[in-house]
Amino acid sequence: MNYTVNKVELLSEFKKCPICGYQDGFHTMLRRENGRRKNFFICPSCHEVFDPGEDSLSHQAPVAGQGISVGEALMRRKSTRAFLKKEVEREKIINILNAARHAPSGTNAQPWHVAVVSGKLKKSMTQEMQQQFEQKGAGEMDYNYYPNDWKEPYRKRRVECGAALYSALNIERRDRAGRLRQWQANYRAFDAPVILFFFIDPIMEKGSFLDYGMFIQSVMLAAVEQGLATCAQAALGQYPELVKKTLGYPQETILICGMALGYEDPGAPVNNYRTTRIEVEKFTTFLE
Repeated sequence: MNYTVNKVELLSEFKKCPICGYQDGFHTMLRRENGRRKNFFICPSCHEVFDPGEDSLSHQAPVAGQGISVGEALMRRKSTRAFLKKEVEREKIINILNAARHAPSGTNAQPWHVAVVSGKLKKSMTQEMQQQFEQKGAGEMDYNYYPNDWKEPYRKRRVECGAALYSALNIERRDRAGRLRQWQANYRAFDAPVILFFFIDPIMEKGSFLDYGMFIQSVMLAAVEQGLATCAQAALGQYPELVKKTLGYPQETILICGMALGYEDPGAPVNNYRTTRIEVEKFTTFLE
């Protein structure tokens, strides 16, 4: 991808694009230069690229056992879509789940059940998912994850998220085949060596879904601490009948979603961008 890099001085914050004035956050991109990884900001509006210098936040994966703060883990966690061909140690998976099991839940119900799938079973399952996608298109989840009618500001955020992904892959808007290939990669869990499937008892209500979200976030943060990468995927929940039949779960059980787990491929372009986040003052009201 050809682009011009604008040098900027990063003082305390970089919140407003100096070219077009956009101030709703920036995408980030990582690039290797002289053996080091550098961070760049990309304006979602004018697409100008900015180099904030050597003091910008590094998203280098931590080394397991060296310790990481909760804040750092939150900043480092991202949806990883390319993984190294390296097996994940079972001990690390157990460590992740052992930490995540301390997530809160109403009345301590702990409504989660996790299936850890890898090896030949993971390969055969994802092949069957891809076949169903090719034959019938995207399937239906056990519940409605997204609204049927998107409205602002959510529609705009969704569009910008997709645009950032395809831009990182250098897939143009009119390249329908390229977009389709990338979407199909969802059903391979982006070639991660491990998939976690999350199930919940059908008697549980919306409150337990909130609890489950906290559990899944805990899994992703604990994975960062272990030096691993994740991508939580609704797409892996789009063929619930297939997944439950293959893994031996009752069909009435609700499949929440799946999650790719593995070691990030830092050289993959798809991993070298970040989605934006709105500023605190835009979603918070202080009342006294």
